[in-house]
Amino acid sequence: MKKILIVLMLFSLSFIGVPKAEATGPKVIAYYFHGNFRCPTCRKFEAYTTEALQSGFAKELADGTLRLAVINIDKSENEHFVKDFQLTTRSVVVASADGKHWKRLDEIWQRVGNHDDFVKYIQAETAALLDKAQ
Repeated sequence: MKKILIVLMLFSLSFIGVPKAEATGPKVIAYYFHGNFRCPTCRKFEAYTTEALQSGFAKELADGTLRLAVINIDKSENEHFVKDFQLTTRSVVVASADGKHWKRLDEIWQRVGNHDDFVKYIQAETAALLDKAQ
């Protein structure tokens, strides 16, 4: 009898206005686009971008609000990104998951020679897009 009452109570609670958990998933995706051939500079782009996100957004990466995607644009299934983000070379792009906002971070080429400047640039642009995506 106790078990039946407990089941009925739990069942009835499901109809009370208890908010359901929102769908989870990233709000922002930071993309690093590379090709089949990866020169030392291209490898720095990935390493510095990864470091910038891990050191500046550990919580967001852990809870899934932010995701890093490393994409080889030389693979046929990824060719659409060239058009989607108007890519002309190896790039970092931060984009809202819904696709409404995005920014290609073209200054990585000028900043790659200064590690700290590169990291701050990636963090500032990612933070700005995270604010927009909220």
